[in-house]
Amino acid sequence: MKVNDHSNIKKEFETYKELLTKLIKFKSISTDNIYLGEISGAADWLVETLKAANFSVEKYTDYGNPIILAEYQVDINAPTIIIYGHYDVQPASQDDGWATDPFELNIIAGKLIGRGVADNKGQFLIYLATIINLIKDAKLAVNIKFLLEGNEESGSEGLESFFKVHNPDLKGDLWLISDSTFTTHEEPALELGARGNLNATLILKTANHALHSGMYGGTVPNPIHEAAKLIAKLFGPEDKLNLANFYTVVEEIPQTLLSSNSKLANVNEYLAETTTKTVFSEANVDYLTQAGLRPTIQITGIQSGYVGQGYRNEIPNQIQIKFNLRLVANQDALKIKADFETYIANNIAKYVDYQLDFTGYDNGVKFNLDKKYTPQIKSIVKEIYHTEPVEAYSGGTLPVLAFIEQYAKLPVIAIGLANSDCKMHAVGENFRLDYLENGLKFTKRLLTNKFN
Repeated sequence: MKVNDHSNIKKEFETYKELLTKLIKFKSISTDNIYLGEISGAADWLVETLKAANFSVEKYTDYGNPIILAEYQVDINAPTIIIYGHYDVQPASQDDGWATDPFELNIIAGKLIGRGVADNKGQFLIYLATIINLIKDAKLAVNIKFLLEGNEESGSEGLESFFKVHNPDLKGDLWLISDSTFTTHEEPALELGARGNLNATLILKTANHALHSGMYGGTVPNPIHEAAKLIAKLFGPEDKLNLANFYTVVEEIPQTLLSSNSKLANVNEYLAETTTKTVFSEANVDYLTQAGLRPTIQITGIQSGYVGQGYRNEIPNQIQIKFNLRLVANQDALKIKADFETYIANNIAKYVDYQLDFTGYDNGVKFNLDKKYTPQIKSIVKEIYHTEPVEAYSGGTLPVLAFIEQYAKLPVIAIGLANSDCKMHAVGENFRLDYLENGLKFTKRLLTNKFN
């Protein structure tokens, strides 16, 4: 992707770098309570930054990590755009393999590098940096609300309760969300929905302590073996799940969408992006459709036994397995949870003790693009990026989408501004400067549009 002329966004670019440099420093990792102080610090910094830009700001601490609701009104008759973002991030450490400190912003080979530069600090700050300068220049054409949360990476626990209580404060005309990426073809994409999410931790225990593998091997149960048998039963041909009722209510995918996605899919590009040697999908389904509209269960972690240098030659007494269930629209996460509990109970040997725990849940969501704002936004996308945006379903989960659909009932434009190879959640998370600069141009053009 090429940036034409960025002279008209020079101020926004400098403001953006200043903001991101400061926000990246906060280790706002929501999955570990040891970082609660960093979460609080990031929230306070955002509150002060918004107040300095003349927003009216409220910080709510009764729903988990702080939720920030900020508002700036230009004209009571102008439309109100509500911008969502999350300031919490995934864990990161230089010991994981980062070339630089993940909580220090670096620019290397035309890329911003750091934890959160794409997911999601770096994306929602594009809007904030643009708005700060538009307010100064008296060129902002719409009213703005920001909803910023610090729990997204841990399931947005508390956000639904916030919507229930504060829905009157979330009145507006359009939700605007940038928490995803372009396609592998470097095309902007308007999202039509996202998969839901359910996490589970299973602990299998076969003894009160580890046992010598020579003295007891072959005579006592091994929790790793039991876990392997359990997981093997769970997956069938084409990796489809042998879980009762898992696919019962999953909608049939329209042929028009299958045809459209197959034209967008490029297996070689996908393999290069993922660095894998093959792509899994069900029969007659491309990888875009598989990831966006088909449910799955993934094993995301296993911990057991000794894996240090050398060998300890003992049979472990327990194993911990982490599951991530990605669900699609129409699937009820609570029903799937109950079916998964039944599956585990029916497929573990009686000589194995087990404990199964779940952490939060989010249902999948599908929505239609509205007819009032979408055409104008598509036109702006084409003007900035010189191509029509594609329409796609995201394989990821964004809990706020379900709450907007259920409670706010407002149109949603979800458009990612980051490069597809930004490595969200991974070592070396990055945001290409050409994508950033075009994102600033798009945002500036969008927020000076009067939406007549």
